[in-house]
Amino acid sequence: RKFVSDSALAAMQIFHTLDTGWARGTMNYGAGLEVRSVEPTHENPPLLTDFATFIGHDGQTYGFWSNQGWFPQLNGSIAVFTNQDYDQRVDYAMTCNILKIVARHRGLKDGGLQCLTPQS
Repeated sequence: RKFVSDSALAAMQIFHTLDTGWARGTMNYGAGLEVRSVEPTHENPPLLTDFATFIGHDGQTYGFWSNQGWFPQLNGSIAVFTNQDYDQRVDYAMTCNILKIVARHRGLKDGGLQCLTPQS
């Protein structure tokens, strides 16, 4: 069963680099979907050909942060939710290290990822 129509999904996948606001020039966005990278050093905006880049959406509110999305180079999805609300880098560091494990499992050493160490 589909959650969104084909036309809505098509609109969501037309990405444009944001030209105003907090992520101006650093993120591609398309009707609710973001192109983001969990690696601390990456192209701005992130390239879909990079192992650490995902198409999804981050979330935050009082008491939690999250990042979830589909990683084209992995052809898989990862969702990470943390019970904290002070630093998005914690979620990204965790997801980046999960990607390293997946890369090793697929024989790609560490995928060339330079992940942060999660801080609490």
